[in-house]
Amino acid sequence: MSAKDIRFGSDARARMLRGVDILANAVKVTLGPKGRNVVLDKSFGAPRITKDGVTVAKEIELDDKFENMGAQMVREVASKSADAAGDGTTTATVLAQAIVKEGAKSVAAGMNPMDLKRGIDLAVEAVVADLEKNSKKVTSNDEIAQVGTISANGDAEIGKFLADAMKKVGNEGVITVEEAKSLETELDVVEGMQFDRGYISPYFVTNADKMRVEMDDAYILINEKKLSSLNELLPLLEAVVQTGKPLVIVAEDVEGEALATLVVNRLRGGLKVAAVKAPGFGDRRKAMLQDIAILTGGQAISEDLGIKLENVTLNMLGRAKKVMIDKENTTIVNGAGKKADIEARVAQIKAQIEETTSDYDREKLQERLAKLAGGVAVIRVGGATEVEVKERKDRVDDAMHATRAAVEEGIVPGGGVALLRARQAVIRNLDVAEKEPESLSDAAMSGRHELGKLLRRQDLLNNDLLIEIFESIEQLLNSDSPFIYPDFFFHHIRQLKLPGSLESELIELLTDMILNFRKARQSERKRPPRRRSDLHNADVRAGFGIVMRALAEPARQIAMNAGEDGSVIVGKILENKAYNYGFDSQTGEYADLVKKGIIDPTKVVRTAIQNAASVAALLITTEAMVAELPKKGGAGPAMPPGGGMGGMDF
Repeated sequence: MSAKDIRFGSDARARMLRGVDILANAVKVTLGPKGRNVVLDKSFGAPRITKDGVTVAKEIELDDKFENMGAQMVREVASKSADAAGDGTTTATVLAQAIVKEGAKSVAAGMNPMDLKRGIDLAVEAVVADLEKNSKKVTSNDEIAQVGTISANGDAEIGKFLADAMKKVGNEGVITVEEAKSLETELDVVEGMQFDRGYISPYFVTNADKMRVEMDDAYILINEKKLSSLNELLPLLEAVVQTGKPLVIVAEDVEGEALATLVVNRLRGGLKVAAVKAPGFGDRRKAMLQDIAILTGGQAISEDLGIKLENVTLNMLGRAKKVMIDKENTTIVNGAGKKADIEARVAQIKAQIEETTSDYDREKLQERLAKLAGGVAVIRVGGATEVEVKERKDRVDDAMHATRAAVEEGIVPGGGVALLRARQAVIRNLDVAEKEPESLSDAAMSGRHELGKLLRRQDLLNNDLLIEIFESIEQLLNSDSPFIYPDFFFHHIRQLKLPGSLESELIELLTDMILNFRKARQSERKRPPRRRSDLHNADVRAGFGIVMRALAEPARQIAMNAGEDGSVIVGKILENKAYNYGFDSQTGEYADLVKKGIIDPTKVVRTAIQNAASVAALLITTEAMVAELPKKGGAGPAMPPGGGMGGMDF
């Protein structure tokens, strides 16, 4: 074992902090619509230009091992944010740097690192709850386009392409990004299920101009094994000929006598038939054949299930309105499978995606899910040079993940404003005991309760009348009012003019919540009162302060990258109490950011603060660092006299 270099206390933290600063300073120049590019040297080929935070972070490796440890920990923040939400990597890095820097100062001042970490964790919980409460559901194609535009650094064309792609393939569909061979960026959408296997023989082609097979209202035979013998296939072929409909055979392979017979029948016009190889390999092939069977309403023919080919009947075949086969791909459109069966298969694949730990398996499962549930859209990114195409492709990739995140958890104001407004939530939680019951208003707006889920689904989270009702009930709960059944709020809810069934469900859920809260408050009053000093000690409260200061950093950095004074901009935003009010760094104006289309996906912002705080808190609590000592370089063996290679004269 080689010798180690060990650093302790403030020396370790100072070296680590230098590494954090080097990486974060390189990454944060890319933040916002006026963020700068970073040029990355490559061993082979032209340098790469990018505005993608995680791409920059992954390129940074420092000579000093202790500084490098700090840099790599923050790189992990960016990577985790990219994995979870696909975007927000630069914001997460800026937040992590701010928390580490402030935390290191507090530790140097003699505060307990573990109490600081506890305060940071509690503050982040308050921020996440505030983001959930103020999140707005994405309801229109325009909002999806706005999210894509912001994430692509103001490129409206990219936003439009992504919105169109999501509209066509749905939320479960797959959107892939490729490099185009032209100057233009284009969108190609594949409807139905497509897999990368073409026709076995060109003699099956029906459209000679396009060199592809096109069949309408076709039967589909899905067979797991090779087909080589004609005898086992003959009864089925005769039955299909009598229907006058075309037949597509999907099998491991079709060869020998079976293939020759199919080709001859196709050429003579007696049978409209085509054969393709089954997609995938091994167990994945079995699963994909089962997907095709469910999509087309057929049955996968397998000897494992005791089904022999000679016993197959027409009702065991799949059906599709259209099948198209070219040299490389097969596309099945409008399969005849039952909707309930397809939904059950989709749910099964989703469960497998949640459980798998392999990135490769997850990617393949998501492809299968898309083919069943939506479709596949391909955005081909064009540009004048390879460097430009790669830079634009990075932005399209970020924007694609951001739009998915927006559909999943909703949106909040962009420009760092959502985090800036969350400072109030941290202040509110600063003097609240951990076990103090949450307010009815916060609980009703939270996704943890059934009522909150209903309000989120119906886009009622920020309804002013509902908020007034919750506040009135809260006052009664905090008083000694003896009410048991809350009749008084019925007529207020009716002013919302909701459909009858929705109104009844809302009243029922709210009634249950009030009764539960009333019991909780009564039991809380029976406990002995706590002193303020029992709630949080000074070091925990300092942890809250660290997060509060860090929450202003993204907005400050966006303004600085636009050539403005970040502190002045943050101060002016906070002067206005409107939640959506912020600074548009593209135009240099203050405005309602949501109305201007400057929005961030809630999931991206939430993931950024959670990952940043998690890693930063670990760095703050570090007391020792261990690294391998560099090996002393000795002189290598001397070259033999004369040089060159023995036996060769030049």
